[in-house]
Amino acid sequence: MKTVHPNILKNKTEDWFSQRCAQLNEYEKYLTENKVVVMKFFLHLSKEAQRKRLLKRVESTSSNWKFSMDDILERKHWKDYLKAYEQCLGKTSTEYAPWYILPADDKKNARIMLSYILCEKFCELNVDFPLPDKKHKVLLKKVRKQLE
Repeated sequence: MKTVHPNILKNKTEDWFSQRCAQLNEYEKYLTENKVVVMKFFLHLSKEAQRKRLLKRVESTSSNWKFSMDDILERKHWKDYLKAYEQCLGKTSTEYAPWYILPADDKKNARIMLSYILCEKFCELNVDFPLPDKKHKVLLKKVRKQLE
C-alpha cells in the first residue's frame, strides 16, 4: 500500500487498505445488483499540464482564486500519488463498476471522450417511456372526451 502522507494514515496496514477496497467493491456490487449504473472516471493530468494550469492560475486575475500553495507543495509527491492511484484503481476497477482512465491534458478532448462513454452507456440501457396499463388507457380516453 503506497501512502502519500503516511502520518495521516497512522496505524493503517495493507490489510486495512485491502479491506477498504473490498468494501467499496461490495458496495458498488450492491448498487449494480439494484439497477444502479456505476461509472467512475479518472481524469489523468500530466505533471507538465498541471504546471501550465497552475501557472495560468497565478498569472490570470480571473483564475487567482483557484490557486492554493498546497498545490505547489503536493507536486513534490507526484510519483507517490501516481503509485497510490495505480494501486487504488487496480483494486477497485471491476467488471460491474470499471474505472475509465482518460487523458486530461486537453480539456476539450477529455470532455468529448467522457461524453462519448456516457452516451454509449445510455444507449446500452435502452430506456423507453413506460407504457400505460389498461386502467390508465381508460382514464386517458375519458380525459380526451372531456377536452374535445
